[in-house]
Amino acid sequence: MAYINDQWLGREERQKRIDLITDRVRKLVALIEAGKATDHHIDTFRKDKDELIKLKRVHRAEVDMLYFFYEYFSEARNPGNPDNLVPTATVDMEQAPDFHVKLSRILDTVSNTNRTARIAWAASRGTQRAHTYQTPFQSTK
Repeated sequence: MAYINDQWLGREERQKRIDLITDRVRKLVALIEAGKATDHHIDTFRKDKDELIKLKRVHRAEVDMLYFFYEYFSEARNPGNPDNLVPTATVDMEQAPDFHVKLSRILDTVSNTNRTARIAWAASRGTQRAHTYQTPFQSTK
């Protein structure tokens, strides 16, 4: 869900909003580049661009747990948040620890494909090794 203009938008509604704003931003960029934009056009462009960034961030984070994890719980994306789980000041998801990648894929499956799945994830402190267990109650849907 994303809260936009005093309204909660689910995934489908959010995608429609992303498409609408993307189209409007393209048209506004064309006006600006042609030198025909008014102050109103420029102000609308800035607001739309900010909204589009927020919408795309939420849209991706809803289905990509690794992105969600780094986007919302890293010092790089949320400086000064005492609850950040990723203390580094830069984030390169291409170099994410294998531990994070594997766990994120499992969470993606549970969140987006098989919501009734039962999993357990165990890792000792300070290790990159982890073990995944499927319970006997694992759904086959």
